[in-house]
Amino acid sequence: MLEAARVALGADAELVTVADASPARALQQVAQEREADLIVVGSAHHGAVGRIVLGDVGRVVLHDAPCPVAVAPKDFDGAAPRQVAVGCDGTPESQAAVDAARDLVATHGGALTVYVVWEAPVVPVTGAPGAPAYVSQGLPERRRWAEETLEETLARLPGATAGKVLNGRPRIELEAIASRHDLLVVGSRGWGTARRVALGSTSDWLVHHAACPVLVVPRPADGADPAAAAPPQAASAAH
Repeated sequence: MLEAARVALGADAELVTVADASPARALQQVAQEREADLIVVGSAHHGAVGRIVLGDVGRVVLHDAPCPVAVAPKDFDGAAPRQVAVGCDGTPESQAAVDAARDLVATHGGALTVYVVWEAPVVPVTGAPGAPAYVSQGLPERRRWAEETLEETLARLPGATAGKVLNGRPRIELEAIASRHDLLVVGSRGWGTARRVALGSTSDWLVHHAACPVLVVPRPADGADPAAAAPPQAASAAH
């Protein structure tokens, strides 16, 4: 099977077989031993065409992987990404995703767009008659935070890099963005072992629903506090 895959790809690939009761664990261990730069897994055979539907192996590989993990949708044609999107919220985790996206575009070409998604929390209105009413709070502050985060991120990227601030739920906005790009890059959540992949709610949603390949980047090893870069209750595009 491996030899057939190598012939079909036309690639000079080394073939390795590993005996293990857990394929996911075997992939993680091989990646660790060989200091791999990337693990690539595909979608399950079921599910909608052109969407990511992780099988059991892919799901387990993603959690606690020692390097970035790329997940391809069903029937992905393998074309090199020309339009790359990255979600950023100013935390070290999302900055690691930005750096990975920048390096990928610099090496393989294409266009990079940085997205910062902000969501204002809603609070109940006390004393409202009838059914409870809710109102968004802190809109100007969170919009300003998003704009400043995007400005600071773009300042350290090549001048051709584009950026956009969006208002909404990060996972929903980024899922829509994935349908218009060839690759979506996101970071791990802000806790868990350094240099390991730890999926948060947004990244977990995206690797199950995105219409384009998703690259999940592990936490950086600097130990910085990820909460320091974002205001309280600010939605994270990398979590």
